[in-house]
Amino acid sequence: MILFGLSNEFVIRVIISVIFIIFIYFFVKYLDKLINKVFSRIDPSLRLEVKSVFSYAIYVLGALIAISIISPQTSILDVIILLLGLAIVISFADVLRNWGIQFLLRGTKSFKIGDWIEVDGIFGRVISIEDNGIFLETARRERIFISNIRLSNSIIINRTTPIGYMYRVRIYIPQTVKPLEALERVKEIVSKIKGELSSEPTVLLGLEKNMTVVDLTMEFLNVYKLEVFSEKVLEEVLREFPEAVIKRI
Repeated sequence: MILFGLSNEFVIRVIISVIFIIFIYFFVKYLDKLINKVFSRIDPSLRLEVKSVFSYAIYVLGALIAISIISPQTSILDVIILLLGLAIVISFADVLRNWGIQFLLRGTKSFKIGDWIEVDGIFGRVISIEDNGIFLETARRERIFISNIRLSNSIIINRTTPIGYMYRVRIYIPQTVKPLEALERVKEIVSKIKGELSSEPTVLLGLEKNMTVVDLTMEFLNVYKLEVFSEKVLEEVLREFPEAVIKRI
């Protein structure tokens, strides 16, 4: 009778586990549709990755719960589940972090293939977006790989505009030179490359402590000439104001 009772109890546990697994299957199907609806505006390949990660996690969790329903030795199984859970978290920690960063970057759509961006002073065209990072090609045809983790810890500036490529610098000039005079000299220097620009340069004047601050924004027609002519402008600025400090912004 005791054996018969145990057998009945085991059968009931198996039936409950099967029902639970069927529920998990339909739940994942529903989640699939929900993700398609909620993330309809993001990249389809990224959406597929989101669904894969969630489905995998739910199926693993469901399988562990189903086993715990069947197994009568709950104390041993709890330890096994805990160890398996820790192993999964440790094994996939970097993958999940990288995936999260990738999801954030693609979701914000801060850049796309073909855009010219600047990351930590590296300026280049996005030629490839991979699962673990991006490839940039500089104006000198150098190829640089930047990981997702580095991208997440950096300021990304998209220099691409509808009519050209943006270049901005901030020039700090000692007030041994009158502010308005410094402004006019910078404008004269920029006017020498006006033919290479796609719009009127913006030259703004500001004051900071004992320094004259000139914000210079130039929009270039040809990105491959950007570095050449921007360097030419900065060289002339330093020649005109030897004590000036120049920062990219």
